[in-house]
Amino acid sequence: MKDRTDFPESSIDTVMVQRPAAVEDFTKRADDWYRRKLALEREGMQLATEMERFRLYEHDGQDSTGRWFANHFGLGVGRTSEFVNVALALQKLPKSDEAYGQGRISYDHLRAITQVANDENEADLLAAVEGTSVKDTFKVVDRIIEVSAEDSRNARSNRYLSMRWDHDSRLLWISGALPEEEGALFETAIDTLAKRMPKKSVDGDYTPIESRRADALSLMADSTLAQHPSKPRVVVHVDADTLLKGEGAAEVEGGSTISAETAKRLCCDASLQKVINQDGVPIGVGRAMRTVPHWILTFLKLRDATCRFPGCDRRNMLDAHHILHWINGGPTNYDNLVLLCKTHHYMVHEGGYTVSGEPPKTWIERPGKTPIKVGPPIFVNKRSEAPAPMKC
Repeated sequence: MKDRTDFPESSIDTVMVQRPAAVEDFTKRADDWYRRKLALEREGMQLATEMERFRLYEHDGQDSTGRWFANHFGLGVGRTSEFVNVALALQKLPKSDEAYGQGRISYDHLRAITQVANDENEADLLAAVEGTSVKDTFKVVDRIIEVSAEDSRNARSNRYLSMRWDHDSRLLWISGALPEEEGALFETAIDTLAKRMPKKSVDGDYTPIESRRADALSLMADSTLAQHPSKPRVVVHVDADTLLKGEGAAEVEGGSTISAETAKRLCCDASLQKVINQDGVPIGVGRAMRTVPHWILTFLKLRDATCRFPGCDRRNMLDAHHILHWINGGPTNYDNLVLLCKTHHYMVHEGGYTVSGEPPKTWIERPGKTPIKVGPPIFVNKRSEAPAPMKC
């Protein structure tokens, strides 16, 4: 399939001029595709019903139609078992079958309806869900389903959270399940934070909601560790030459490896402990003044107020970034520090952007060394003059 960026500008301009006709043609082709998809789904349901009736799955040593479909086509057993259950339920729901065949409701509507529909409520249920979103359909169904105390206990007993490092992709895979009350709380918290994450990068690339939710979860973890009284730490082992040369990799204790640039970003200032190695031997936990003292951080917040990346107005969970990295001799002084949010701090290191100048007069360059104009600090007053450090 062609990416839209592969199309020449001339063809895009043509589509813009002829958009009404193009949309009409596209809609027609999409409708034709959906009708074929619907017919194939119904045919699949008939096959599933036939296999279940005659227990044909036993011929291949399977114990259910759902498992036969999963094994034969390489699909998830949960997905195929649900498909079979919907197909069997539809045999006793002629009105729903007719509405599905006519395209008045979708398969996802059926997934919800077949949980509660019967001879008595089928007509009313269809009238309530036709023309509504799948989410609203599940809300209608949820109001019908009776939840017993035992159901609630079972849901709670089945809660879990598993974490597994994939060292090939350098990703931590997370999966879990929460009962309704905790699940709703978690969903609200994650989505509330995700809405504050930028939908587009400075390069104009769209950031999907799934990625923004992952950013929100990381932000919650970072905030929790920062406020924890015992200050738990994540330990990163990195060789001194790796930081100096920007080549090689560092190791997260108990986890995976990270790039040299990621290690340098973490070494700017964060709630992590860095163990510096030379020839594989620990030589310290970082420069004594690498971590930004509270009095300097207070000044930075007064001077910068927000993330200093152009166009960003985030005020919370900001990192103090060393303009000249401390591993290269950069001091932890207010005139060598600038506040960046975690997204843009990542872009300055792993993304190849650079910060130059002496705050508050700084500028940021793209990877191709094209400068991005930075406006004056949003909040500057007399109190933002650099305070002298306390003498003991």
